[in-house]
Amino acid sequence: MSIHKLQVIETVDPNTRVIDFDGLGPLMRGTGSVSYLCGACGDVLIEKILRELHPLPVQPGQVPPTVIRCGKCRANNAIP
Repeated sequence: MSIHKLQVIETVDPNTRVIDFDGLGPLMRGTGSVSYLCGACGDVLIEKILRELHPLPVQPGQVPPTVIRCGKCRANNAIP
């Protein structure tokens, strides 16, 4: 199994899509072998998807297209 921590974004740009996940446990669950954790608290946000997302680090000043707001700690996690 491959486990990755997502990159936390401190300030969310108004043009960024935010998936405001208010529950606990994974937002998405599949049957694969790749999972993604909240970069702040380590809660599982995406569990067992079939293939890895290709993470591209968000550079200073760059706007990530979509973030997941963790239901446990409320941190904003960039989706690669």
